[in-house]
Amino acid sequence: MADLADELGDQALRDQEALLADPQAALPPELLRRCSNTIQTQFRRQRVRTTTAAVRRKTRPLLRYAAAAIAVISILFTSAVAAMPELRRDMLNFVVQVYEDSTTYSLSGLRPPTPIHEIKAGWLPDGYGLADERTTPMSRTNLYQTDDGKEIEIYVADMSGAGISVDTEDTVVTDIELNGHTVTTIFKKGLDGYGEPYERSVVVWIDQVHSWYIEVSSHDESIETMLQVSEAVTVR
Repeated sequence: MADLADELGDQALRDQEALLADPQAALPPELLRRCSNTIQTQFRRQRVRTTTAAVRRKTRPLLRYAAAAIAVISILFTSAVAAMPELRRDMLNFVVQVYEDSTTYSLSGLRPPTPIHEIKAGWLPDGYGLADERTTPMSRTNLYQTDDGKEIEIYVADMSGAGISVDTEDTVVTDIELNGHTVTTIFKKGLDGYGEPYERSVVVWIDQVHSWYIEVSSHDESIETMLQVSEAVTVR
C-alpha cells in the first residue's frame, strides 16, 4: 500500500511538471484572476463566520454578566437612596427665589414630611430661658426670653409641602458657611407699624437632609449673637 501511494505521488508530480512546461496548458490570466478572487472571497467568509462565532461565544457571557451587574447596581442604588438621606437630598432641587420685598425658599420633589420632635438651643446669651413652645403639624417654635423682656426665637418648619418666604425688603443680606450649611444672615433696620424704630437680626438655613427650614431671629440681639446661637442649635 505504501509503495502504491509513493508511485501515485511521483506520477502526480510528473504530470504537474509536464503541465507547467506546456505553454498550451496554461490557464488564461482572466480565469486565474477569477479563481483567485473566488478562493479569497470564500476564505474571508469562512474567517468572518469563525470570528463572529467566537465573538458571540465570548460576548454572550459578558452581556449576561453586564445585565446582572446592572440589575445589582440598580438594586443597590435603590436601597442606598432609601437608606441614606444624603442621596435623597442630592436628588432634590433646592430653589431660592429673590423678589423685591422677600426671598422664597423651596424644595422640589415629592417626599414624606419629616417630624420635628424637639429643638435644643445649645448656647444662649446670659439671662435667656425657655419661655414658650409652640407646635403645629408642620412646624415647631421655641421662644426664649430674659427677665427684662428680650427675646430670641427659633423656628423650624417642614418644607415638603410648600415654600417659605422671608422678609428681605430693605435689608442687608449675607451668605456664609456654618456647620456644613450655607446660612443667610438678614439684618433689617426701620420703623414698625407704629412708627417706632426697630431692628431685626435673622439667620436662616435649609437642612436639605430632612427638608427643614430653620430660622433664628431676634429684635434685641446682633447678627453675631444670632450666629453663635445658630451654631449650637440642634433639631431632631
